[in-house]
Amino acid sequence: MPLGYLRCCPRCRGDVFVEQDIFGGTSLSCLQCGHVLTAAEEQTLLDRVHRARSVA
Repeated sequence: MPLGYLRCCPRCRGDVFVEQDIFGGTSLSCLQCGHVLTAAEEQTLLDRVHRARSVA
């Protein structure tokens, strides 16, 4: 998984990056607005990125 996705925040279209907590879990959050993506939003983002890469 990449460290970040540019302009992919569903709230503000900011840059989303991967955060890791001390227990080994990861989450995606926006650098600009601080929005933490839900599991559904994460899946939508990853599906969209995967589709874009398979086309390119």
